[in-house]
Amino acid sequence: MCIYNFLPCTSFVIGGWICAFVFFSFFHIYIYIYLFSLHLYWQSLWSVFQPTMMPSSSRKKYYAVAVGLKTGIFESWDECRRHVSGFPNALFKSFKTLEEAQAFLVKKDDASNRGAAKSAVHVASVAAHAPTEQDRLWVEPVAVAAGRKRLRLSSSPSPSPSPPTLSVVEDAAGETELLQHVSLDWMRAREKEAVEVYVDGACRANGKGKLSRGGYGGYYGANDTRNFSLPIPANEPQTNNRAELYAVIHVLRTALEAESCYNLRVFSDSTYTIRGADFYMHKWLRNGFCGSTGSTVVNCDLWKTLSTMRLQHATRYSEWLVSQFGLLPVVASRVAKKLALQLVHVKGHAGVYGNEMADHLAVMGALYGRPADDK
Repeated sequence: MCIYNFLPCTSFVIGGWICAFVFFSFFHIYIYIYLFSLHLYWQSLWSVFQPTMMPSSSRKKYYAVAVGLKTGIFESWDECRRHVSGFPNALFKSFKTLEEAQAFLVKKDDASNRGAAKSAVHVASVAAHAPTEQDRLWVEPVAVAAGRKRLRLSSSPSPSPSPPTLSVVEDAAGETELLQHVSLDWMRAREKEAVEVYVDGACRANGKGKLSRGGYGGYYGANDTRNFSLPIPANEPQTNNRAELYAVIHVLRTALEAESCYNLRVFSDSTYTIRGADFYMHKWLRNGFCGSTGSTVVNCDLWKTLSTMRLQHATRYSEWLVSQFGLLPVVASRVAKKLALQLVHVKGHAGVYGNEMADHLAVMGALYGRPADDK
């Protein structure tokens, strides 16, 4: 009796296990199919977004060379570098697409080739003659970013002379920047070319109406025809500060009227003039020559004249740098801003010969003048 009851129970249990096994087998197959489909879906999405998610350093780039040993579009930086390294005024840039690189070449082709031809003539003329003192001033260039505000220089020596050149720098993000190279020694050579002049202003009875007599002077050197000793115009206020400003303005006017272009180094014992010209001028220009209290800056007329003439002189010197050394205009402009007019403070009445001579000329200039009330 027990045996007959046991067999149906066993059959029921085995049947249950078989059904469970079949169910879970189909369930696993369904899960596998679902996961595989999900994998294919994400793989397709990855193929679409992978280029934008990849690090920029691994993206494919196209290097367009407009001016170099060989022009065209190259697919690797090493290949591009072979055609631009050491080539004067080389012009090139990297792009993410072929179309952008082609458009760059079309836009830059004519102008860049003219610039390359001019640079080649300059380099050939330098190589054609024996080394001169100017040639020896050329050293291996260091980067000066054309799009940056600060001039970066290096004092590293160079085994062989070379003129300023253009190159490209690629940063960690894969972006490229066109740079022009000049050296610290090149900058020092331009500084040594500066015309030096000592200036001073003088005023007897400073700012005291009829008793005031102002004058200014400048000393370039012994027997230099540019030395000057002049009075402040009789119809203007007679003050020492105006005399100091007039002296610098006269130096700038002389430089602008000169046949040859040169940079200036002006020595003055007037902190009023130097701080105003080098530290406060940009604020005055922005505020319409109004001080912090809203009132007009004292001697505003002379400050405006000095600012205008300084800009004219810097522009002329910048153009001279472009013509003489093939600098990019933007680089030449920054060099000119630094070197065209350097104002250097010198302690007055301290035995500095140039300053003593300028002081003597300024006093003589004051003796020539007469106050406005006496005219």
